[in-house]
Amino acid sequence: RGISSTAVASKNLAGTATLVAGTIAVTFATAEADTNYRISLAGNDNTNIYWATKLTTGFTIKSSSKFSVAVIDWHLFR
Repeated sequence: RGISSTAVASKNLAGTATLVAGTIAVTFATAEADTNYRISLAGNDNTNIYWATKLTTGFTIKSSSKFSVAVIDWHLFR
């Protein structure tokens, strides 16, 4: 379903999340096989955004601003 350059298939591809007070937890509909995936993030405001936790069941997006309510597009690939 997703993009993979390895023997491990990606089960999730992309989504959109809105930060609440500078953070949001993204939960996958289907767990990934492991945490050896990459995440690409793009936001609609002028703050630094980054992932802070990466699990097989999802990841957390954070902003450099604890007040951010940015809309973040994310893509998962292997």
